[in-house]
Amino acid sequence: MGNVTLNGIDLDKVENISYDKSANILPLPMPTRDSDETETFDMLGVIKTITVTGVFQDDPVSKVAQVEGLANGQQDSSVAFISPNTQSGSINVKVGGVRTTWQRPAFIANFEIILFEGQ
Repeated sequence: MGNVTLNGIDLDKVENISYDKSANILPLPMPTRDSDETETFDMLGVIKTITVTGVFQDDPVSKVAQVEGLANGQQDSSVAFISPNTQSGSINVKVGGVRTTWQRPAFIANFEIILFEGQ
């Protein structure tokens, strides 16, 4: 996979990127009726979640600190996520979570980053 970056941070060896776009449908079942008569409302919009997994091999301590620093509880604006498989070249995202597992003795970090598309 080509270079994948988050806010200019090179994510080193990205193994998987998954995209999940889901509508928040509000189902309203009708009393005494079967499911084919359920009313559904698309009132809550759509969410796109991007999950990136991989390995930090080059300066993993610094890379983990940089990525975790984006999820600081004060994300007033989105950051750029750039990947070869994004049609527009860049997606505006906010960081929803970062999970890191350290491997010893090689001292590399496996990571999983959860991103939400949006402003």
